[in-house]
Amino acid sequence: MSYLYDPIEDIEKLKELPQFNVGLNELDAVLKYFIFTYDINTELKRTHADFAKRKKEAIRLSGFKTTRSGGMTEYTQEILLGKNKIANKLLMDYLKLFGNPWLLKYYSLWNLMEAELLESQDLSGKNPKERETIRKNIKDLTDEISECESHIFGGKDTEALRNELFSTMEADKAIRLRPEYMAVDLEEKKANIGKNPFYPEIE
Repeated sequence: MSYLYDPIEDIEKLKELPQFNVGLNELDAVLKYFIFTYDINTELKRTHADFAKRKKEAIRLSGFKTTRSGGMTEYTQEILLGKNKIANKLLMDYLKLFGNPWLLKYYSLWNLMEAELLESQDLSGKNPKERETIRKNIKDLTDEISECESHIFGGKDTEALRNELFSTMEADKAIRLRPEYMAVDLEEKKANIGKNPFYPEIE
């Protein structure tokens, strides 16, 4: 299996497409980050099943500038956390290249899920209505992600194929949402309220 666009050899080719001919700082690094994170055949899906860990490793591989201490710059943090509007638009354009609207929706939903899970880490200052909204959002996103998976992986009756594809293509399924994992994760993160549990190095 190979990349749709190789992160080393095809960056210039990708930049020739009009939608990627934009004035964005460290554009080469941003495009490499998209490929390492989101390409259907990226090796990181096998080595980093957890979506947040995969994104951090993709940042490291993509060659972004670092601070003097070797940490992420504020700009790189914006890219990682989806806070740069131009980069977000580029990501949508990149995912469209695969010709699969369900894949586009799938990753969009996962980024939304990550945001909701961050909100769920500190419920102490939230009223019951806000807590219920977060719970409902997570449930709705889980249902929508499952719907996308049924389209991407060929339906609910192809469990063997679906499991094989997970192991080689989409291994970032809701692994950390399984109850046995969430219980451990929540206990570990109680001591880190106020920090980003997915990216603790970011203040």
